[in-house]
Amino acid sequence: MLSVLVTGAGGNIGVSMARALHEWDRPVQVVGTEANDFYGYLSEADTTYEVPLASDDSYLDRLEDVIERESVDIILPSNGWEVNVLSEHGSTLAASTTLPDHDSVEIFQNKWNLYEELRQTDVPTPRTTLVETKAQVTDAVESIPTDEVWVRGVGIKDLPGRKMADSETIADWIDYHDVWGECTISMYLSGSDLTWLGVFDHGTLVCSQGRERLDYGESRSWGTGAPTVSRTIHREDINRIGQQAIEAVDAKPHGVYFTDMREDGDGTPRVTEVNPGRLGTTSSEFYRRAGLNVTSLLAEIALGNDYDAPPTYDAISADLHYISKASCNPVIVPGSDIDDAGF
Repeated sequence: MLSVLVTGAGGNIGVSMARALHEWDRPVQVVGTEANDFYGYLSEADTTYEVPLASDDSYLDRLEDVIERESVDIILPSNGWEVNVLSEHGSTLAASTTLPDHDSVEIFQNKWNLYEELRQTDVPTPRTTLVETKAQVTDAVESIPTDEVWVRGVGIKDLPGRKMADSETIADWIDYHDVWGECTISMYLSGSDLTWLGVFDHGTLVCSQGRERLDYGESRSWGTGAPTVSRTIHREDINRIGQQAIEAVDAKPHGVYFTDMREDGDGTPRVTEVNPGRLGTTSSEFYRRAGLNVTSLLAEIALGNDYDAPPTYDAISADLHYISKASCNPVIVPGSDIDDAGF
C-alpha cells in the first residue's frame, strides 16, 4: 500500500490533505506529523507522530525515523517552514517530494526579495520600499502615490498587512514589533483581493484556478488568516499574471504554488506574494470539495505516474462561493443561488 506523509497534520491544510488522500481512488496509508502539542489531536491521518519544529536541528532525524518506520513513499508539506527545509534537504530522505528548488523557495518566501525580482520584469507589483530606519519611513510614505500605505513584514506569516497613513504611527508600529530591515511599506491596493493556484510538473503547468476573496469575517487586518467567503473566478489576466510571477523566479516550476494579487485603483492586479510548495488554507478544502483533488495530483506527480490532468486553466466552474467559519460546516454555493434565491 502507498504510504503518504502529510506534515502539519493537525492544521487546516494538513487535515484537508488527509481527507483528500482518503478520497483518492487508490489504497493509501496517510501518515501525519505535527509539532504542536495540542494540534496533533485534530489530525485525520491514520497514524500521527510528534516531531520538532522544522527549525530544530533534530527535525530531519525525527522525520527520517518516521519515514523508515512507516515505509513512507511521498512527503507532502502543509506549511512554509517545512517547505523550506524539505526543499533543501528532501533529496537526502528516503521518500519522494513534489517541491520547487530551494533557491526559488528562498526568494518566494521573502516578500522583499520577491519584489526585487519581479520589478525587473513585466509582472505588475505595488511600489514598495524596505525600511531600515525611522528616517526612511517618511521618505517611503511620501514616495508612494496612494494616500494610505500597506505595512507588513517580509517573512512567512510574521506581520500581516496593516493599512496605515501617518509616518510617525508607522514608525512606532515597526519599532514596537522590532522589525526594522524586515518590514516594507507599499502602495495600498484598494481593489479586489485575488489569488491564483497553479500545479506544475517539471516546468509544465498541469492545472490552475483563480479565486477572489470576498470577506475575512472578524479579521481587522487585510489578508490575516483565511477568508470566510471566497469565490472561483475565470479571468485571463489573473491566469497570465499568476503564472508569470512564478516563472519569473522559478525557470522550471515543480509542485504547487499560489500567487496573491490585489487590484489597484485602476483595476490592474498587482502581485503581493507567491507561496511555493504548499496549498493554501482555503484552497486545500474548497477545491477538494469542488472536485479538484490537488493533493492526490501532487502525489501522482511525485511518483512520476501518468495521470488524467484537469483543464490547464480554470479547472473549476466559475462563481462558486466557499463560505466557512470556525465551528461551522463549510458550504459551496453557486453565485446564482446567492443572487436569486438567498438562503
